[in-house]
Amino acid sequence: MDGFGNPTLRPVILLAATNLAEHLDNALLRRFDRVIEVPPPDRAARAAYLRRELLNRQLSQVSETFIDSIAGRSAGMTIANLRHVVNEAAVMAARQESPLTDEIVGEAFEKIRMGEAKKTPDGETLKRIARHEAGHALIGWLTGNPPVQVTIVGRGSAGGYVEKEAEEDKIIYTRSELEQMICQAMGGRAAELLYYGDMNGLSTGVASDLKNATVWAERMIREFGMSDEIGQVFFDARYLQDGPLAARVSEVAEHIVREQLDKAREMLKAHRQELDRLSSALLDENRLDRSDLERILAADDKSVPEIASGPPPTL
Repeated sequence: MDGFGNPTLRPVILLAATNLAEHLDNALLRRFDRVIEVPPPDRAARAAYLRRELLNRQLSQVSETFIDSIAGRSAGMTIANLRHVVNEAAVMAARQESPLTDEIVGEAFEKIRMGEAKKTPDGETLKRIARHEAGHALIGWLTGNPPVQVTIVGRGSAGGYVEKEAEEDKIIYTRSELEQMICQAMGGRAAELLYYGDMNGLSTGVASDLKNATVWAERMIREFGMSDEIGQVFFDARYLQDGPLAARVSEVAEHIVREQLDKAREMLKAHRQELDRLSSALLDENRLDRSDLERILAADDKSVPEIASGPPPTL
């Protein structure tokens, strides 16, 4: 790009685009006068694209309702990502000599996002996974943040997972909302402790949940001034690698996570029948969507809060 300033040459305007801007060298970025960030498509744009691509195909049996569901669950995905899903679904339908259906598109969507479905584990392990995921789902339900789906079909590094619909316009979270997210993140461990006891209830299946809960708790302390023990201050993570202050932040974060774990245990203990029903339904069906949760969990509890969707934020 050197030499473009030569007065004998006509003006040259250079445009460049990337979806990996965070990996570009700063020396390169300084050569551009302006950086324009183009956000991923919103829900309406994703739905419009999926309708155009899926409803106009020959032999398509994909429903409008399912397209709306995928549009809501695909927050953060680009059109290129969605095109990958559509192409994968078309390949799967061709291999099965089947029309394009909700089930096929759903499997393609999960495959692109989470990876190939893993082999079903032994019965006892599967029961433990079902109880773990049921714990997450039930805490979400009881705190007014019920999942879009909960499944015990393992993909990637996950033995199962709970998914909530994105609130794409939400940019501010309160302390109580973040605590609820930590509580739900610890719902899987709380369920295992309830079923298997304080010793055998500790398993490696909590690794990702514990990581997320710890990150949220530490950011509550370091960035958001939400800890009474630390106070209204901001700490750059680079200066908290070691030393007494780092130890203090870790101690307070552990207290926050443990407090929410204890809360989750009490909630699940008080709703043990619902937890049992949800675990059994997961073992029978492998995957439950929101309508299934309404059927299973609202059957005996008319006081359950009205459904309000929303994912944990990317903190």
